[in-house]
Amino acid sequence: MEALECRLAKGPVPNELWGTTGDMREPKVKYLAMSLDALVRQFADNVAAQTDAIWQGAAKAGNRCARKYISAFEQLRAHGDTGREALTVLFSHPRMDVRVMAAAYLLRYRTHEAREVLMEAARGEGLVPFKAGQTLKRWEEGAWALDPE
Repeated sequence: MEALECRLAKGPVPNELWGTTGDMREPKVKYLAMSLDALVRQFADNVAAQTDAIWQGAAKAGNRCARKYISAFEQLRAHGDTGREALTVLFSHPRMDVRVMAAAYLLRYRTHEAREVLMEAARGEGLVPFKAGQTLKRWEEGAWALDPE
């Protein structure tokens, strides 16, 4: 089994951002400033990496990737509608899993376009079309809450 790698923006992290214990798992700040393009790229890369991990049976790697794309979305959301708008470019991404995840997160912001992406994907067979169908079902039930603001 090949090693799976979740993608995260590269670059040195200044020492003053880490906790006093020196433990790099305890940052003093939750997010480092990144460009919107870098956050969109981080979102897409980690959605794709999570899907690949799932297919390889690597749950821990998949969960790491999920945390990273969720973090990327939270940082985009912190920019308000400008951050959400940046993510809409993924509606035309070549990978269906990336299109579906972006649409799932943007249902409230871009309802019509996101539903179109999800409905198109849901017509297929397999895991990603199933996820698209479940997202639409939760939206129609009023149980969807990925971007509640």
